[in-house]
Amino acid sequence: MRRNIEARLAVMFPRATGPTQQYESLSKLSGVGAETIRKFVMGQSSMTLKKLRSVAQALSLSLAELFTENDSPRKDGPEAGDERGSGSLYPR
Repeated sequence: MRRNIEARLAVMFPRATGPTQQYESLSKLSGVGAETIRKFVMGQSSMTLKKLRSVAQALSLSLAELFTENDSPRKDGPEAGDERGSGSLYPR
């Protein structure tokens, strides 16, 4: 899961200077704190289902995709022209 989130962040925020900036960008999109996201990705804490859904939606992923290792994340999202991700599986 960590690798899937990191790969997705790299695609969505290619101009970010590192993980901290990527977590901050994801935080703005998801409404989940950057430090909460960092600790979750690093395996240092857990997240509520509500927060996981928010993060998955911001990444244009389903919850299943969030927890599935995937070597080729979709190339959509804010950097592809849509502020919330053009491949969202959730209604707006």
